[in-house]
Amino acid sequence: LWLLSHQHEPSLTPAERAARAGQLLAAQGDWAMAGAAWARAVELEPAFPQAKAFLGLATDKTGGDGLPLLQIASAEAPEDPIVRSLLGQHWLSAGDAAGALRELGYAHRLDPQNPAITAGLAAALGQNGRLAEAAEAYRQAAMQDPQNPDFWLLLAEFSLRYDFQVDSIGLDAARNAVALSPGDPPALSALGMATALNGDGLTGERLLQQALSLDPANALAWYRYALVLLDQRRDDEAQSALITALTLDPGGVVGQLADRSLANLLTGFE
Repeated sequence: LWLLSHQHEPSLTPAERAARAGQLLAAQGDWAMAGAAWARAVELEPAFPQAKAFLGLATDKTGGDGLPLLQIASAEAPEDPIVRSLLGQHWLSAGDAAGALRELGYAHRLDPQNPAITAGLAAALGQNGRLAEAAEAYRQAAMQDPQNPDFWLLLAEFSLRYDFQVDSIGLDAARNAVALSPGDPPALSALGMATALNGDGLTGERLLQQALSLDPANALAWYRYALVLLDQRRDDEAQSALITALTLDPGGVVGQLADRSLANLLTGFE
């Protein structure tokens, strides 16, 4: 990855190459290695606020507290939209909806055309209960990068999470995500759930089965599959799907939802 980033942009400094390697690693979900790359970037160039901010993000992602690094970075570069948006992401993860909205709103004013920052602002608006504004911000992010399925998927998942206009916003956004990335399990999962919620349980079930065939370790898809089965009164199959979701995400949000649904289902059996 380091060599690849260097080949494409040979003018980068060693610190910038390390930071770029960190971004590539983070895109693959390897936050520990990404953090090591960003730490190297800061070591090479101590006055590198974005690298410090990204290192703070990696620290958060690996179970530490990245806030001190993010605060230092924002003090060093108060007008840097990336740094301010990463600080906003920290507050989002910490559940500080007001703090997240403050930072991400400021970052968006600094760079209103950045779809990632716009999507972050949308998430903050959602956490603050401003659902119509959040939906519009997610839509703006998707329109800023219309060929990127990730932003359409974010809009679809927002609609499903908050049960906000799933019949229009959620379904259309999920369709766009699948059209742009037909073999993407999360997109198929979102489209399956949105389709089922709009009254076509059989098609929703088929789409969720397709998502699970591509990624059998997707706890959210298993949970959604269980909900579709429950709606069809197929309780035994739903119970098995809920157990799988709980096993895959025992301490997470999806696991907790599956555990509660399983408890309700077993109570019904009794």
